[in-house]
Amino acid sequence: MKRTGVEGRGACPHEGSISAGGAFVVAYPGEEARDGRRGEALIVDLHVHTSLASRCSNLKPLQLIQRARELGLDAVAVTEHSTYRGAEEMFRLAQPYDFKIFRGMEVYTELGDMLVFGWSGEIRYYL
Repeated sequence: MKRTGVEGRGACPHEGSISAGGAFVVAYPGEEARDGRRGEALIVDLHVHTSLASRCSNLKPLQLIQRARELGLDAVAVTEHSTYRGAEEMFRLAQPYDFKIFRGMEVYTELGDMLVFGWSGEIRYYL
């Protein structure tokens, strides 16, 4: 898949762009996809920041949805730095637009950054 970024550039290595790290196919069996397919794979960018909670991105929520659709993505995972707040807000904002948001966060560790899914609490700056 061709890597294509969007506006939203900032200080992070991935600079707030959609698909800076590439999109991934994620199995999502049993739930209907945006185009009516059932039980088929979705194309998801698993690492996106927004202006909601990351200083390294000026990508606004509606810009994220619009650009993700332009790129043919079925969903994105919003993974703000050390907080779930932006992902939860983005999930709520995307519902009227029928666009899937996976919620996670990016956590700094001694060994490098790590994406965390399924944890909604705040995490101290470094693990």
